[in-house]
Amino acid sequence: IARLECEHGTLRDVQVAWSTFGSDDAPPVLVLGGISASRRLLIEGRDGVRDGWWPGVIGAGHALDPERVRLIGVDYLGAAGDSSRPSADGEWPPLTTTDQARALVAVLDDLGIAELCAAVGASYGGMVALALGALQPQRAQRLVVLCAAHRTHPIATAWRSVQRRIIRL
Repeated sequence: IARLECEHGTLRDVQVAWSTFGSDDAPPVLVLGGISASRRLLIEGRDGVRDGWWPGVIGAGHALDPERVRLIGVDYLGAAGDSSRPSADGEWPPLTTTDQARALVAVLDDLGIAELCAAVGASYGGMVALALGALQPQRAQRLVVLCAAHRTHPIATAWRSVQRRIIRL
């Protein structure tokens, strides 16, 4: 993403790491987990495919089965993963769930996906899914949101501030 307009500033030359699982022709489902989740919904190795960060929900025979739908996972901006994040001495504006949703729209555009069958999110991912629904309601036929609120409680904002400082250490 050459330029991402965020609520508290602008990011330039942003990379969003993503992975897909399943047929490109299958209905696309965006899967978003908590802040520590990654794009690795399933892990492919020498021993075959094994569960990623959401065992029992994602995988063969489960609710999110790559034999039935095209699963899309991302690494959040600013988090531990392969998406862009500030350098040790760099400063970034605080990122909101809406900023993450804007980055997801760019990923969907790059993948040529005009409409998702669903955006499924839990915890922080649920908040990002809600932000995506508010930002571009036409992008997802449905939102499946678990363990998330439509807005952050002030104490959660304070905790996230502490968590960001820990990550930067």
